[in-house]
Amino acid sequence: MGKKKEIKMSGTILFGIFCLLLVLKSTVTAEEDISFIYVYTGAEQIFQVPYTGVYRFELYGAQGGNSEKKEGGKGGQITATMRLCRGDKLYIFVGGQNGYNGGGRGTVNGGGATDIRKEGEKLNDRILTAGGGGGANRIYAGGEGGIESVKGAAVGNGEDSMEGAGGGGGYLGGHAGTEYIVNHVHNGDYVHGGECFTPIYHVHSGDPVTGGGCYSIVNLHGEHTDSCYDHTPVREGNWVYSGAIAESSVPTAQTAYIIVCDLCGAEKISSGTGDSGRHCIQGGERTELKCGLTFNSIVSYSLGCGKSTDTIDGYYQSCRKLYDEYYAFRSSGGTNWYDEDICAAVESRAGVQEGGGLCRIELLSMDSKYLPGVESLHAYYNGTKGRKAYYKGNLVYFE
Repeated sequence: MGKKKEIKMSGTILFGIFCLLLVLKSTVTAEEDISFIYVYTGAEQIFQVPYTGVYRFELYGAQGGNSEKKEGGKGGQITATMRLCRGDKLYIFVGGQNGYNGGGRGTVNGGGATDIRKEGEKLNDRILTAGGGGGANRIYAGGEGGIESVKGAAVGNGEDSMEGAGGGGGYLGGHAGTEYIVNHVHNGDYVHGGECFTPIYHVHSGDPVTGGGCYSIVNLHGEHTDSCYDHTPVREGNWVYSGAIAESSVPTAQTAYIIVCDLCGAEKISSGTGDSGRHCIQGGERTELKCGLTFNSIVSYSLGCGKSTDTIDGYYQSCRKLYDEYYAFRSSGGTNWYDEDICAAVESRAGVQEGGGLCRIELLSMDSKYLPGVESLHAYYNGTKGRKAYYKGNLVYFE
């Protein structure tokens, strides 16, 4: 009997040592062990606050979608602390690179925002938001998420684009990165002019000497006058008799003959009494025919078109937009945001996260006043009730 009793006592001691080892093993710190991570799932996720205390939230928005040549904008980051009570329910939406949670739709989608909502699941219930990056197009990389940008579309949603990249989701959605082709149409025509056609003003072609173009009226040589002659006395020989007798002659004078100028071929009547001294005197000094032109010879040309240089003859195509034109604009990311009545110690950064979004939650300190009365010395860790909890700064020890 006595021997069996001793063995029983020894078993009790061993069991006690085993329990002590379990207690020692369960000693933890809030900073190292009480943390939670949520990644992109494409659906709402719920965080039920396990302990009353101060928690640190670290949120990352999703990167925007990549194009063939450019990368989507990286998501923003925001961190904040907030005091929560055990049993509080938070709704977590982790953004996706495919646009889940606010990324604008397009050929490439903008990155979705990552946000936390309290006391409800609607956009108005958000308390902390990390913006997603803008999508990329063929020309520009996507804009960074988490910047303070101008609102692009509805609150929370990035702007959509039928042709191009969507804007990033955030508290305020980002602008879309549009790209499109404009088919150019030539306005106006060759007859009436217009935006793409410039007038052709009349130009006088040709010249008064050689004619042509606008100088088309012919000026002919008329009868020989004094202006045709130099009147410089020269030797005989310019005028010769043609042998023909003129039909009329100077009265009381010798017989009149037709004489011909051997310079120009001009004909005139000459008699023994002369020809008033203009041409020649038979048997005496003679004057020289200078112009050298016959009757009806072309002397010059004059302007005959009837148009001034201000007259418009037509139009020519002067438009610089001869082909279709391609336009591209860069997208922008969504904005970070926090509820200043709930969040403290906030830090915000733009263009941090690659790929999908992320939410990390960490318990910084536990509020010992939460457990009243007889339960004041008890705390819960991972669903297990401990007998005692020790607090030293931000460290929590369970027993």
